[in-house]
Amino acid sequence: MDETSNLTRTLADPWATFDDYYYYTCIQGGLVTIAITVVEVGLLYFILWKEKSCAPASSPQRRALSPVNSLLFLLITLNCSTAFFYMLQGFVQFQFENNPNINSIIGICFFLCFQILTVFYTWNMNIPIIKITARWSVPHLRFLMSSYFLLQIALLIVNILTELPVSDNLIQSAYNLIPIVTFISQFVVFAFHAFILAQFVTYLRKARLEGGILETERLSIIARFGIASFGCMQAFLASYTAFAYADTPDIPIMPVWLFVVLYNLQQYLPLVYISIQLLMKWRIHLAREVSKQKNVSVALPSNADTIYAARFSSGQISAVTRNG
Repeated sequence: MDETSNLTRTLADPWATFDDYYYYTCIQGGLVTIAITVVEVGLLYFILWKEKSCAPASSPQRRALSPVNSLLFLLITLNCSTAFFYMLQGFVQFQFENNPNINSIIGICFFLCFQILTVFYTWNMNIPIIKITARWSVPHLRFLMSSYFLLQIALLIVNILTELPVSDNLIQSAYNLIPIVTFISQFVVFAFHAFILAQFVTYLRKARLEGGILETERLSIIARFGIASFGCMQAFLASYTAFAYADTPDIPIMPVWLFVVLYNLQQYLPLVYISIQLLMKWRIHLAREVSKQKNVSVALPSNADTIYAARFSSGQISAVTRNG
């Protein structure tokens, strides 16, 4: 396609260039995400295998399919599935210049499900800290979770309407609703994550000052990595919200490079978030192993005490001599 044709196409459709970059980014991001997902699944399997092999038979660590592990595996799967269907959408668009509505709809479904699962994962992972620092907040946080779930369902319906062969007025109304519903849902999830972030900070301060909280080492690791997860998730939600606003007007409101950067952040930050969770699980496992070794070393008597105990039991040393 020559420069004149490109200019004519751009004048006829201001989004033409944006669409080309968008579909190319979908394909590129899909390939990268699938490759990294294979590594993440392998790391998760290795960590769960190590936890199971090192834990006692009666220990809860031997349960590979715990709620947290199951949610983490679903997060990895959904993120990869989202990237795959968006990649398929971009591939079909490039090869056949046809708008692949079904791939876009499936991709949106997986993407919104991923966001919902991150909230439930955060809840299940951090509920022990919340019950220590702010037990009173549990019903309120559950209300926020329920509200966010309903808002994401509404956002899913609105997004699906934009991909269906319905009237232009309905499609335009749906496009107008997307940024509004997105902003409200992201505000709700921001409040949820911000409150949990405050509990991380509170717990770490209590652990440092008091040092008497149960499972201090494990929960301190969760709190520290939780702060990193919060930063990553907020960057992801900000890029997602900005992209939703940028993608809805009739005329582009930002340069192509910024549009592509926002979409790349939206694609790759979930991979960073998942990597943080895997690193956290590994650090918890290492801390548990160090704690186990310390307990064993404390429980085992020294060589001198062992020799003495053997002699005392055989009558070679009297209790009076020992107490000397």
